[in-house]
Amino acid sequence: MTTMDLRGPISKIRGRQIVLIDEVWAQLALTHGVTLETPRDPAVDVLLRVPGWPEAVAYDVKVFGSPMAPTTLAQIHSRHRPRSAQSRLLLFVPAATETLLEKAAEHGVSVLRAPKRAGEPIEGMLVSPDGATLRLRADPDPERQPRRRGRIPWGTYAVAFEVLAADARPVRQRELADKFGISQPRVSQILRELHPVATKGPDASEVDRFALAQWLVDEYPRDPRVSTSWMTLVPTNLAVVSVHQHLRVAGVEHAVSGQVAADWLAPWARPQTLWMWTRSAVDMTAAAATPVSPRDATLTVAVADDPYLLASARQVGTHASPVLAPWRVWVDLVHQGHHDAADVLLSALLEGKLR
Repeated sequence: MTTMDLRGPISKIRGRQIVLIDEVWAQLALTHGVTLETPRDPAVDVLLRVPGWPEAVAYDVKVFGSPMAPTTLAQIHSRHRPRSAQSRLLLFVPAATETLLEKAAEHGVSVLRAPKRAGEPIEGMLVSPDGATLRLRADPDPERQPRRRGRIPWGTYAVAFEVLAADARPVRQRELADKFGISQPRVSQILRELHPVATKGPDASEVDRFALAQWLVDEYPRDPRVSTSWMTLVPTNLAVVSVHQHLRVAGVEHAVSGQVAADWLAPWARPQTLWMWTRSAVDMTAAAATPVSPRDATLTVAVADDPYLLASARQVGTHASPVLAPWRVWVDLVHQGHHDAADVLLSALLEGKLR
């Protein structure tokens, strides 16, 4: 296995393989909101500021030109002697498998797959000194959707939400195919797969909304790809305005969900927390927010793996920020344990007041 130390954010060439380290820093900043800072300690290779982490983290960086086994990672960790008392180990590898990342998390080691060409997305994981992790994944391609065997494809969930919102209205397969960028035969297959849970009886055409809604609560993934937690310095109804403005200026696609979205869709009570889905992680300190633990957060900024999530957003009333589709908001509320808001929103949905 070949290895080298990296003394700063520059590109390296090993034989015929070009490790585009500069590309990594650019993608971390533009896609994930992770920025480079200038370390005061000259022994520190890289100092990274990660959204939601209370302090910038110093890393000792090593680049490897050949694949790494989990056992090798453990050996590297055991031999590592940090050049700075506060620094952590960050490894660049040609491939970052789930098994390798699990071993890395166990040892508190950060691992990134370095791109071989410009524009190739980075993947991997950053680990903070207190064990917090930031998972980095390439944005899923809605048309190809490479998924693990046995996991439900995102297109299935997208069609399920659309069927749920349609209620008694006919669902046209061509419209669904055009809307979600998948083939009509695939839409037909998804509808057949959903038929046992989405209809009242094996031969019925009427949608069983309760059964389909419960299926989505049970099956739709609860955990975001990345989430950061913040305490806002103003009431939630004012915080959503400043957060929206901050994200709009930053050019980051976003949509409101959770308690605030529920109150906008079906007023129920004064929201205490704000949940914002975004295309990428963003530092919210400029929006009058302070990083805190999830338990103390009044604002959560989350990045989803679902490529169809933000596409469902729409404007509601005079509110500037877009809002997720109502049934998606409802699933979020149930997953987050906001059952009072979820019940009020569910009643409005079942009564036909929202679609």
